[in-house]
Amino acid sequence: MCLSVDCTRLLAGYARGTILMFNVLEAGKVLRRMTDVHSPSSGVLHVKFTDSTQIAVCSDTGGSVFQLSFKRTLGVRSVESKCLFSGSRGEVVCDRTPDSK
Repeated sequence: MCLSVDCTRLLAGYARGTILMFNVLEAGKVLRRMTDVHSPSSGVLHVKFTDSTQIAVCSDTGGSVFQLSFKRTLGVRSVESKCLFSGSRGEVVCDRTPDSK
C-alpha cells in the first residue's frame, strides 16, 4: 500500500494481481480498479506513488516493474502501463523512489 504525497489517494496491490486506487477524502471510494496493468498471473509485490499523484510504479511476482500513468479526460479515468524492467527469468527487484526512506 502507498499513500500519495498529498494524502488524497491510496494505492493497494493484491496477491491476485489487482491494484485499487482509493480516494481517502471520500471514505475510501474506489477510483480505479486495475487488473491488467502488469504481467498476467502475477501478484503485486510493491506499489508506490512518485512525487506526482499522476504516476506510480509497481512490481509483480514475475519480477517485472511497471510505470502507471493515471489520466482523467472528460471525467473518464484511465491508466496507461509501461514496462520499465522485465523479470522474465523470475528476478525480483524492489522499486523505490530516490527520496524514499
